[in-house]
Amino acid sequence: MSTLPPSLASLATSAPQPSSSQQPMEERNIVVDHLLRSGAFDDCKFSRTPRQGISRYLAKWENERHHLQTLTSTVNYVDLKDSRRSGKLPVYDINTQNTFRYIESDPDGYHHSLKDKNGVVLAYRVPIPASHITQLHKSQPLLPVHRIQPTARGIFHHRHYALWADYSPTIMKSKEYRQDLPHSQSWLDSNKPLFQKLSNTLRMLDPHMYVKFTSIDKYLPDGYNRMAGAWHGVAINEYMRPQETRGDTHINWQDFPRGYNCVVPWGTFTGGAVVLWQAKVIYQLQQGEALFFLGGVMAHQVQPILTGERNSLDLFTHKSSFDWKKREDQKMEKVYGKPRS
Repeated sequence: MSTLPPSLASLATSAPQPSSSQQPMEERNIVVDHLLRSGAFDDCKFSRTPRQGISRYLAKWENERHHLQTLTSTVNYVDLKDSRRSGKLPVYDINTQNTFRYIESDPDGYHHSLKDKNGVVLAYRVPIPASHITQLHKSQPLLPVHRIQPTARGIFHHRHYALWADYSPTIMKSKEYRQDLPHSQSWLDSNKPLFQKLSNTLRMLDPHMYVKFTSIDKYLPDGYNRMAGAWHGVAINEYMRPQETRGDTHINWQDFPRGYNCVVPWGTFTGGAVVLWQAKVIYQLQQGEALFFLGGVMAHQVQPILTGERNSLDLFTHKSSFDWKKREDQKMEKVYGKPRS
């Protein structure tokens, strides 16, 4: 996990945030310098200078987080990473969940951050503009209807549209994406504004991770693009109903361990809160909210759907994509003496 300088770390974790007029200009300049050097804004087109554009991004971000609420976790990222190395999922007692910290959805749309004692953000909940949720509802009929295959997590529609190299030495488009063409691409295109909004949040939460996610672009073949903004893939879960879903506890073993997942639910439902086991925290997550969390190192579970019908997106990036990029870097070094820039 990249470590931000104190000024940027404070932006990511402290609460409440001062307005741009209150924050000392010197501190703001340090943050802008870091964002500029990070490369996270290299793909942005600004009407003026990059520094001015980033400064406006920062001011908007501060304004959105003015009432940021923060909780310090009892577990550290380093310990989570070490635990992942065992490759084994610890056994958790579901009866202990009533002792966990339950973080209710905020009717005012305030951001919520869960960080460790070193300032690493383990989870972060943000509001989603209503227009993006409306588009998720409107675009859902674009998704082809397939026969439901029961899984360990229940009986509901489940598919992945992704780039990965899990089963091949080269980067591949997922089988479900290819099978669903042209509808899969139409659905992705229709939800680009949502993916861009979430990517901009990632850009501010962890600029170095944004750069990491987008670093595969230089080697992607023609016709290949990241599927969900900065993320390489999106899992689409539909029509999750009471008694038909089982929220098993799991870690996303194939995901890049330092990267954020982002979960976006939509529909009319109750239940479906997200349990982060090691942190002993439960996030209520309703339509109109998104939750960023380190799903590659944190054991997590979706609580049962109590009423209604829940759909959700899970934006993710597999480690195999970076393994593929590393192999491409090595090929370029052999030929040209350095990776492609």
